[in-house]
Amino acid sequence: MTRFIDAHCHLDLIEDPIAALDAAPDTIVVAVTELPSRYRLLAARFRNDRRVRLALGLHPLRAATAGAIEEGLLLRLLPDCDYVGEVGLDFSPHGRDSKAAQLRVFERLLAEPVLQQKVVSVHSRGADRDVIRRLADARVPAVLHWYTGSTRWLDDALSAGMYFSVNPSMLRTERGRATISALPHDRVLTETDAPFTKAGSRPAGPGDVRRVVDGLARHWDAAAHDVRDAVHANLARLFEERVGRTGEAPATRTRAINPSSAD
Repeated sequence: MTRFIDAHCHLDLIEDPIAALDAAPDTIVVAVTELPSRYRLLAARFRNDRRVRLALGLHPLRAATAGAIEEGLLLRLLPDCDYVGEVGLDFSPHGRDSKAAQLRVFERLLAEPVLQQKVVSVHSRGADRDVIRRLADARVPAVLHWYTGSTRWLDDALSAGMYFSVNPSMLRTERGRATISALPHDRVLTETDAPFTKAGSRPAGPGDVRRVVDGLARHWDAAAHDVRDAVHANLARLFEERVGRTGEAPATRTRAINPSSAD
């Protein structure tokens, strides 16, 4: 059975993560984290849950306050994970005061050659050109999550092998739809960014990725099941290209790390 893909979800910030997963039994959830210590807590809870892919992260807006212990933990845990996120840069008004700290953490991470062998979900709000250039220079073909930057940089990102994860908010805005229209279908993933996006009046959950698939189907004039299958194939291909492993995962990884092995 082909599964839906939620390529960027803050599972640990959802009020009842187990209920959210149970409401989306046919969905693979990439659970991004904002701090490495949160990744370790999620690993203890969801290591054997075949629906979850744990992502090691240090959010750019946490860079200035995370401290040396969290930064060190990020690098120590990096070799033993397959997914990384949420990482990146945020030069919006929310992040301008921490720009120097963000650049230090992001550049330190990009200097690790092993990052090229991960599926990486990247934040780029207000820093689209800087993020794309740094990822390209480091040869890390990451997934640009909820891209809100200029379409002028899309060709550079695509030439460097990058993917884009689309959420409900992008489908509702003119800029988001313009970005989606400019992307080849084989570089698109779906995400909810739950609980930071909305499904009606409530916070979104992994089950709401179906809404994204339906929205893309309308945008692409395609059948929803074809969109679902294409997105699943895109993540499976990205995983194989970057990680390229099959079989049983080490103890520090979640089981069924390959998106295609969830059944």
